[in-house]
Amino acid sequence: MHKPDPNARNKARVYKAQQEQSNSEPEETAARPSLRSEQEYVDVVGHRIEEAMRNGAFDNLRGTGKPLNLQRNPYVPEEMEMAYSIMQKNDIAPEWIYDRADLLRRIEDFRIQLREWVAGYRTTHTQTEDAVLRARAAETWHLRVREAEAAIVDLNRRIATVNLKQPLLQLEIFKLRLDEELARAGFDAG
Repeated sequence: MHKPDPNARNKARVYKAQQEQSNSEPEETAARPSLRSEQEYVDVVGHRIEEAMRNGAFDNLRGTGKPLNLQRNPYVPEEMEMAYSIMQKNDIAPEWIYDRADLLRRIEDFRIQLREWVAGYRTTHTQTEDAVLRARAAETWHLRVREAEAAIVDLNRRIATVNLKQPLLQLEIFKLRLDEELARAGFDAG
């Protein structure tokens, strides 16, 4: 049987120390002072850049003396760059932008119509003492509310479709709710 070496630990320590010494940084980097603050780091970087400039490291760079091309959008994938450039030069936008703008216009038109209905109902209801006219105004108002409900169902369907087409979550259009839209239009349910 094999007997363990009693000096194995000492040999391992000596070997490890030799390995660490051979793998240590070169003298040039070992002599560098450790940086204690961000300002010291900025100063060291600045000195290195100035030294590189004096040594000519920045001479003969590609594009030296030529204007920068600021037309390129860094957020556009390279494979889509040409398509977007053509669209931009011809004043064309992706379909989802047109769909979004059309939907926002429809929502605004709906809100304007709802404000007109609320104002008409409020005027008739508050200024008329005649019970028959008030009953007709209430009946008309209920018809308008049903029309608004149907319009909101249609708009919400369109909102869902447009939200699926948009590439950015931040552009999401929130679905409409009748009670919120009536409150926005100035209708007091109380």
